[in-house]
Amino acid sequence: MKGGGESKKSYLSVSCVNDTCFERRPQQNHDCYTVIFIERGICECHVSNEVLSLTSSSIAVIKPGQTFNVMLQKGSIGNILSFSFEFMQTALNSAGMAQEFHSNCLAGTVCVPEADRSFLTDIISRLRQEFQTNNGLREEILRGLFQIFALYLNRISAPKLPNNQNRCLYHANRFFALLDEHFATLKMPADYANLLAVSPSYLNFIIKENFGLNTGYFIQQRVLSEAKKLMTAQEMTMKEVAYTLGFFDVSHFSKFFKRNTGIRFTDFRRAKVA
Repeated sequence: MKGGGESKKSYLSVSCVNDTCFERRPQQNHDCYTVIFIERGICECHVSNEVLSLTSSSIAVIKPGQTFNVMLQKGSIGNILSFSFEFMQTALNSAGMAQEFHSNCLAGTVCVPEADRSFLTDIISRLRQEFQTNNGLREEILRGLFQIFALYLNRISAPKLPNNQNRCLYHANRFFALLDEHFATLKMPADYANLLAVSPSYLNFIIKENFGLNTGYFIQQRVLSEAKKLMTAQEMTMKEVAYTLGFFDVSHFSKFFKRNTGIRFTDFRRAKVA
């Protein structure tokens, strides 16, 4: 899902793959996560310097910045989802839950219990069908289905992390939890570093090391995600949104929105209403 008033950084694509249309394909969008789920057959996925073998009992999760290609056995069929962190955060309505998805999939593959395979196949099938339509409430339904999909993966993922990663991921988890709680009032990386009793440089290091982007970026995206929600779901004016999010100078909020989305607040609203 791209366009329709969304920021260019918010992206979702869902498609069916088989041995004839997806034998070997390099990653097209380095800013996106890619999830490959095989319904039938066997798939070999080369991710950077690692080879992942997939069947209907596993899912491959390829993170932004990783290159990959895929080989499917004859007769194999499956689905591929590509989406940005921004879309995931908006769908989940939580930076913390989006970060949890990222952390839980560190291993690259997620095992799917046999009892849950038909459920997961149905969710992805409905996602694909909805993605290919232009019916009313399409974006809302896509976000709802994607939310179920992402939360399900969070639930079944149980990564075993080396001890030296535990402390860093603890602080990363706490940062995103605090961000969900305080984004309307605290907008500087140093604010969250103080709450965590760490230095701003250390906090920025662990966030960038794990997610590829700095602390300030995630603070901005969380504020923007809430601004879009208030604008569309609650139909607030720019002044009301600005005050709700702690911007007491409306012109400052207007510049903030335009600088980080590439579109004016009023134009974004007009595009969503159209």
